[in-house]
Order: sequence, then structure tokens, then C-alpha cells
Amino acid sequence: MKHLALYLRAPLQSWGASSKFGDRGTLDAPTRSGLLGLLAAACGVDKNDETRDREWLARAAKLSVAVLAFRRGDRMADYHTVGARYDKVDPWQKRMIPTTPDGKPRGTDLTHRDYLADSVFGAVLSGDDALVDEMATGLADPVWGVWLGRKSCIPTEPIFAGVFESEDAARNALAGRLRGSLERSGGKVAGGDSSDVAFSVLEARAGEEDETLLDVPVSFGRREFHARRVRRE
Repeated sequence: MKHLALYLRAPLQSWGASSKFGDRGTLDAPTRSGLLGLLAAACGVDKNDETRDREWLARAAKLSVAVLAFRRGDRMADYHTVGARYDKVDPWQKRMIPTTPDGKPRGTDLTHRDYLADSVFGAVLSGDDALVDEMATGLADPVWGVWLGRKSCIPTEPIFAGVFESEDAARNALAGRLRGSLERSGGKVAGGDSSDVAFSVLEARAGEEDETLLDVPVSFGRREFHARRVRRE
């Protein structure tokens, strides 16, 4: 078993688990589906290729995921409009214009979207050597762009933090990345040393669940998800 370490730092992050069109919230930590989504993009897994999409996610379902919150960040809400000033003639832009059930233009829709500002997370994905190596190769030279929950959430620095033989080694590497980032930027982690973890979200064993998340992707193309149980420390 190998352990892939991801370092997740950006001005904005957003990790939705049950969002609707007009109200898109974020959890307080990265989701399994969000992490696998960015890794699938890096590896060039096309969600429109249903066979590969499902097969790759079936392999990824066997990975365990540990998320470490080094800095919680601040929650903020952004105001969006959808449908204004799109070209009704352009076939691509026309798809974005809200319509009534009978197909007539409805005007502008208002949406609210939540983000985490100035958060810093680490993640360790543990499992099959070949899959972990494939993900590491993808992150080194991504096929498609990677982002932290939404396309507007661009990482501040490279996500890939190494492949390790133990989870402890992966966690130590992430703490080292955090210390280096803070030294370069002159920042501090409130309330403790730069290696302190505010909280962790871990895979739960029987009898120790804290909450259930609908964030195990079965198909990105068809947006099918299973639930998993997690615990917090």
C-alpha cells in the first residue's frame, strides 16, 4: 500500500456535497468526490466515457481518504447571476439561458455560492500501488486543469506533495509543506504550531461514525454517488 499526499491551499475553496442549482454550499473540509474529481481530471478520465469513468472510480473506491485541516479559513458567500447577456444565437451560450418548462427564456436567475477563504488542508489517499502511482503521474503533468472544488478555486501552489510508504510519513510531509508555505508568506496558524491540525475527517470503522456524507462517486458523467461514514478528530 502506498500513500499519496495532497496539499490544498488556495484563496478560495468550495467542497459541496448536496448542493442545488440556486444555493450551492460548501462543507468545512474537502470531500472524497471533490478530491477524486481533481485526480480524475489530472489523469485524463473523461466523464463522458462512461465505461472508463465507472471503471476508474471503482478502482478509486478502494482507497481510504484522510483529510487534515491545518487552517479552517473563513466562510464567505458570493452572489451570482445566470442568464444575463448570453447570446441567443450562439448555440453554446444559448444553453446557459434559463428557460421555462415550455422552452421560453425566463430571464436572469440568482444564485448564492459559498466558499472557504484562506483555508489550508492536507489529504492522504492510501491504497493500491499502481493507482496511487497513476495519480501521482497525473498530478505531475495534468491532462486537464485541477481546482479545489470549483473552476474558480485555483491552487496557490502545486497539489502533489509526494508518495510515501506510510501514512505518518505522508502527514509529516504535509506539515513540512505547510511550514515552508508559511515561512515564505510570513503567515501563522492561529492557536498553535504550524504543524497542528485543527481537525481531521477520517474513514469510520463500524460503531464509530460521526456523520454520513454522500460523496463516494460511482459515475461523474451520470452524477451517481454512494454514502460513506466518517469520523472527526
